[in-house]
Order: sequence, then C-alpha cells, then structure tokens
Amino acid sequence: MSSPTLHPYNRSHLTHLEGVFHSNVGVWFAENELPDFHHFLDSLDEPAESSNYLRFADTVFDGDQIIGFGGIVARGELSELSWGMIHSSYHKQGLGRLLLEHRVRRTKDECPSVKSILSQTSPAASGFFQKHGFVECLRQPLYWGGETELVGMELSFDTVSRYQHPDAW
Repeated sequence: MSSPTLHPYNRSHLTHLEGVFHSNVGVWFAENELPDFHHFLDSLDEPAESSNYLRFADTVFDGDQIIGFGGIVARGELSELSWGMIHSSYHKQGLGRLLLEHRVRRTKDECPSVKSILSQTSPAASGFFQKHGFVECLRQPLYWGGETELVGMELSFDTVSRYQHPDAW
C-alpha cells in the first residue's frame, strides 16, 4: 500500500464506493442500507442554506484506487459522522483511525461552533470509537436495517453532553 490520501468526494467515486460498501456488508452494514448511503451521497449536492446543515465528505485513496469514505453533517454545536468505511481488505492498517482523525480535524477547522461530534454506530464498531475518546450515550435494538443495534456515541469538546437521538435530527 502506498501512502493513503484523502480527497473531496465527487460523483465519479460512486461505483467504487459501492464496492467499498459491499465489502463491509454482514459485519458493519446491512445490504438494505445501500439506499440510505445513496441518499447521503445525493444530499452532498444540496446547498447548505437550503437544508440548514453543512455536509462534506472525503474519499480515501491508495494510489488511484478508492478504498474508503467518510462524511460529516454539521449544524450549530453538533456534528455527526456519517458513513465512515474502509474496504474490508484494508482493515487493521490504521486507515479507520486516519479517516476518523481527519474528520474530527476537518470539523474543528470548518465548523468552529461545533462542541460535540456524534457517531451512530453498531456494537461491532463502538470499541473503536471508545479508543478515540467517544463515550456511549444510547443503545437502541434492531435499528440499523432492522437487524443491528444502534450505539450512540459522543466526542465532546467540553463537559456538556449534546447527544440527541438520531430521529431528532
């Protein structure tokens, strides 16, 4: 693997990102979540003023090969990580950490009003987020695709918890 790079998402990445998504079905995603992923990607084209949210996303490359993706949605004091994924053949190489650290840094740089970053994840990924300072705030059974438990986590830049149930957004 060459040194990974991150570039802003654009529509030409879509087909390759579907492959990244499918490589993670069964452990990290359910197949029936693919339309939700497409909806998020489509939302990146919406102007921020029309939705009151700032959305941005980056694609992870190994040379010219697309191997990952991560998005962010921010509004006011809250930001939420969206659709973080690394192709399964690249797992356990530090790329998830690289992508998470990039998204946290980008949130701080581009959204200075943000006080907390939320992650709505699965039990399989919650330990990863805990290692990076996130605190568990919520569990809801059978949330993701009607199959997997939701674990709500928060990385707070101060002492006030701002976690909101995902349906509140």
